[in-house]
Amino acid sequence: MNKLKEKKKKRKLEYNTFNTIIYLFKHIWLWDKPLIFYFLIYSITAGIIPFIGIFLPKMIIDELVGLKRINILVIIIASFCIGGLLLNLIKVYSQEVYWPRVIQIRMEFIHKIDKKAMTMDYQQLERVNTKDLIQRAWMALSGNDIGVEGILNQIFVLFGNIVAFGGYIAIISTLSPLIVFFLILTVGITYKASLGEKKYSHQVDRQMAINERKLKYLDKKMVNHSLAKDIRLYDMAKWLTNKYITWCNEIYLKLKKIAIKRFKIDTLQGFLSFVRNGIVYVYLINRVLYNGMSIGNFTMYFASIQGFSGWMESVVSSILSIRQQNLYINDYRNFVDAKEPNKNDNRDSMKKDISDRVYKIKLENIFFKYPNSDNYTINNVCIHVKDGEKVAIVGANGAGKTTLIKILTGLYKPTKGKVVVNGIDSTNIDKNEYFKLFSVVFQDIKLYAFSLGENISLRKIDETDRQKAINCLKSAGLSDKLKNLENGIDTSLLKILDEEGIVLSGGEIQKVALARALYKDAPILVLDEPTAALDPIAEHELYEQFDRLTKGKTAIYISHRLASTRFCDKIILLDKGSIKEYGTHEQLMKINGTYAKMFHKQARYYNSDIKDHKEVLA
Repeated sequence: MNKLKEKKKKRKLEYNTFNTIIYLFKHIWLWDKPLIFYFLIYSITAGIIPFIGIFLPKMIIDELVGLKRINILVIIIASFCIGGLLLNLIKVYSQEVYWPRVIQIRMEFIHKIDKKAMTMDYQQLERVNTKDLIQRAWMALSGNDIGVEGILNQIFVLFGNIVAFGGYIAIISTLSPLIVFFLILTVGITYKASLGEKKYSHQVDRQMAINERKLKYLDKKMVNHSLAKDIRLYDMAKWLTNKYITWCNEIYLKLKKIAIKRFKIDTLQGFLSFVRNGIVYVYLINRVLYNGMSIGNFTMYFASIQGFSGWMESVVSSILSIRQQNLYINDYRNFVDAKEPNKNDNRDSMKKDISDRVYKIKLENIFFKYPNSDNYTINNVCIHVKDGEKVAIVGANGAGKTTLIKILTGLYKPTKGKVVVNGIDSTNIDKNEYFKLFSVVFQDIKLYAFSLGENISLRKIDETDRQKAINCLKSAGLSDKLKNLENGIDTSLLKILDEEGIVLSGGEIQKVALARALYKDAPILVLDEPTAALDPIAEHELYEQFDRLTKGKTAIYISHRLASTRFCDKIILLDKGSIKEYGTHEQLMKINGTYAKMFHKQARYYNSDIKDHKEVLA
């Protein structure tokens, strides 16, 4: 019962078709006002043109059967042909102007998804249901005949159909209003049957969003250059292909059900069309034979009824399609326009000033658990970091180190407790201003297929301080690499967008990430296990370099390896989300607890590597 109530509540939140049309045209008015003008011009001309084919034969036949005046026939034919040509030119021109503009409108709506994903609450973005919602939102923008562009195209056609529809009714009503009623009734039956199929089709599409997300994931993995070696050496091709085929078959079975429903609807539509046309034609022939209807009028009514039936079906098809596309746009709006659960914090409204350049941060009684979890990942953690201090947060994998950093940097909101900066609760600080406090180098470092300079500044190259970017690269240890690059910081990275792009080694990627952090020049620098893929010597050297470059700044090192701890003023050992040990390196070594055991165990590997390194150099 509760689930049914929840579903009903969700239904009430959906946007009806009229609301969606208003929503779309508000955005068109905002982004491209002339498009509405072309839209109306096309609709009017498209609605008028069919009547040339109805009235021209009638007038020619009436003149041929009647007075047979050649000059009148010439005037009739010339007038209709010239008028038709002009109308068609206007229609074609407005249509050709319309198509690229409506595609641009779709691009604007796509950008709204991108913008929402880039600015929404990070914690919300990570959730699986959000990923499915994004996938469904994307379906509203996935082609020319679906969602936003699909509904605009159908409205484009529908308005022309409505103009023609009015004309057909006006003509056929002079024959018999009952004929109009009969024609509308038969089309209405088809409409009702088709409506159920459209709703079912959308339900299946929503289910397929999960399948398509799986397929996209697998597609990326199968063509990913970084996985190409594993795929070949571990003979993974058959395994991945089987998964792909299985998921494709699931989609096929769902589409097959839709195809069966559509076949039934098409059969019904064909039968009703045959019956409708047969009855109407018998009626017209009867009027000619027994009621003195002229051949010209017979031709006009015959063409009008033929046209009316076709255009009525087109109107119904457009309305059905618009209603179906509205379901996709509902999915789009449910993502783009949805209020975020964590948006009711006070960051954006109060905007406390934190531009002191001296920062003291406190984590006060922090508890955190993930959605749908009963256990706390972070359990009553209290940390005080003074300005200019260097702090190491260490612990085994899964201890909660990265989660704690996400809380500290504002990506996660604690379940209980608060983060305080200079005495101000972080929820009372503007979100973007808060993010500016941190330069973070995460362990999953991402490079972008743009220029090296843009990868450092994370801005357009003409907005990049070129000399600053070069200095940061040199400070990060990439002087020699930079000298060997013909185009310097204008060199493209990766080969995705530029065949001349370069591919950096693991160590070089770490240094680019370090240069990126230096370029941002934030007061607090965080290294979240970015050296996990490096050997102990390279890791030790990188930490030494980082220590030199962060003199006078607050620095936080996250690692399960202890190469960084000797540089630090404080060391925090996390275990299962709680602080197990806290102090300086010397203090923790004295108590001979978990930290000391970890350090001694790891020191053997470091000493061995250093010894081997020296022997190689000798």
